[in-house]
Amino acid sequence: MHATHRSGRHRARLRASPGRLVRLRDGRAVVVRSAKRTDSEAVQQFVRELSPRSRRNRFFGPVSELSPAQLERMTRFDGPAGLGLVAVAGEDSPR
Repeated sequence: MHATHRSGRHRARLRASPGRLVRLRDGRAVVVRSAKRTDSEAVQQFVRELSPRSRRNRFFGPVSELSPAQLERMTRFDGPAGLGLVAVAGEDSPR
């Protein structure tokens, strides 16, 4: 469940479980699927590693990490109105 980040730190990874394969314009393949509760750590780490500008653009304010309530909302399926998606690229995604 963990991969080593370039800095040598361990980082959480998302798994490319069943989803829809999408080919990006640059030719890379990613799997887009519903977020799961088990993705919480990886989603939080993703937010922490965004640049300050990217966090401001995504969350419309100075967010350094997600609150437990925000993380819960992003990683639980609550019908069509509460669907969070993740795109998985890299080692676990199809080529």
